[in-house]
Amino acid sequence: MSRQSTFGDDREALAGEHATVGVLLAAADALLDPCALLDAVRDSSGEIVDFCYRHVNRAACDQFGLSRKELTGRGLVDVTPGGKALLPACIRCLETGEPLVVNDFRYDGEVTSPSRRYDLRTTRATSSAIVLTWRDVTDRFHLAQRLAASEARFHRAMDNAAVGMCLMDAEGRVEEVNAALCAFLGYDAETLRAKTWQQVIGPESLEVNEKRVKDMLSGRIDSYRMINQYLHADGHWIWGDYSVSCIRDDDGRVENVLVQVIDVTPVERELRERLEFEEFLWTAITDGHLVAYAQPIVDARTGRLVEEELLVRIVQPDGQVVVPDQFLPQARRFGMMPTIDRFMVARAIELAQAGRRVAVNLSAASINDAATMAAIIEELRAAGEAAARVSFEITEHTALASTDLAERFSGGMRDVGCRLALDDFGTGFGSFTELRGMTLHKLKIDQSFVTDMLRSPQDESVVRAIIAIAGEFGLLTTAEGIEDIETRNRLVQLGIDQLQGFLIGRPAPVLNTTSKSGH
Repeated sequence: MSRQSTFGDDREALAGEHATVGVLLAAADALLDPCALLDAVRDSSGEIVDFCYRHVNRAACDQFGLSRKELTGRGLVDVTPGGKALLPACIRCLETGEPLVVNDFRYDGEVTSPSRRYDLRTTRATSSAIVLTWRDVTDRFHLAQRLAASEARFHRAMDNAAVGMCLMDAEGRVEEVNAALCAFLGYDAETLRAKTWQQVIGPESLEVNEKRVKDMLSGRIDSYRMINQYLHADGHWIWGDYSVSCIRDDDGRVENVLVQVIDVTPVERELRERLEFEEFLWTAITDGHLVAYAQPIVDARTGRLVEEELLVRIVQPDGQVVVPDQFLPQARRFGMMPTIDRFMVARAIELAQAGRRVAVNLSAASINDAATMAAIIEELRAAGEAAARVSFEITEHTALASTDLAERFSGGMRDVGCRLALDDFGTGFGSFTELRGMTLHKLKIDQSFVTDMLRSPQDESVVRAIIAIAGEFGLLTTAEGIEDIETRNRLVQLGIDQLQGFLIGRPAPVLNTTSKSGH
């Protein structure tokens, strides 16, 4: 196969190109980047099979590790590592004008390390020659690799994050979202990307957000955090802990905004319900709608009133009575029982000072709160001799939850002259020995044993046993929940001391402070 080192056979045209080549050679020598002038080598069919180095500049010699003399006249395929694969790429580069990124050009005779990367460009110089230039882009290439790896890690972290995340542009348009945010808001990713953030934030939060975004765009802040309300795709409101950080360019302008949202709907709903209930309760107290009802407790043999149990109620402005089951669960849930207990104790002291003997319930929350107990004891001390007409009831479960605390509580009540009853007794039956350290004066038998005792031998056995235990310890007994005369009569036969229930008297508002009970 014969080799022709021209693009054609026009001798006159070649002669006319010498001046152009001279200019190119001078320009190549002045370049800091490697540069070479190569002639095309064709086979007999006219196909380019190689490029022959006609001239190389100093930077190219340094790059190849060969002198200009060693390079001149040699082929691209022969000198350049990977030249056979590079040849068609160079031709395509020449035809398209697009740059080509290749591995190391350095020639060491045998092995070429692909540790460097070059941006290779070819340009047709004359009808028979090309100019080949290349620039070391290794650092840029590795930087791009690191950037791509970093972006990949970011996207993996974003996609797998347990919290909602999205990337927005400076105008608030959503560019990328993760699965957690889609699940939180109830939209698919495509729908969410079509929205602006302002379209999903609740109106209560929108104004504050817009102000802070303006502060961020102006450079006054780089991030902010707040609790936002959002409209879920199905129409209900949810809450999220919303953190915003801006990503700025080299000139300080905001390019993107990274948003992270943590679902705090249960916490926020709990807080709002707490605030609503606190407002409801304090309004009831302030407006006089939180009131005390009294239910009589009588001597089982004489029927004489011996005590009144105070029970809390809320009477609404329209006269409707809100029973404890409708608000005490929320009071326990939101830690407001001490407030109610303080109110009831104050009412009990007021009635006791008027000569009435009353019993008031104390919750476990109050007994466990040192400040509440200190305040109650101080009020009882200030009541003087009237404190002896106040007795307290705590449930058996409360006493058994912390016997040490229960013993300290009973001791404190004894010190101020108050008596203590164990309410709902029997529900924890079998643990009475654990309560021996308490100073008690009465056991109140839970109505769950009283109501069906005529039809349940087991319930009657429990009632009989409690009466016997109380007698052994010198304690009084009160049966709760008596609703019929037959049950009353049977309890009297069993030796009960006191009776309480709808048959004896229903709870009624405390209308005055006239003395009714015995002393």
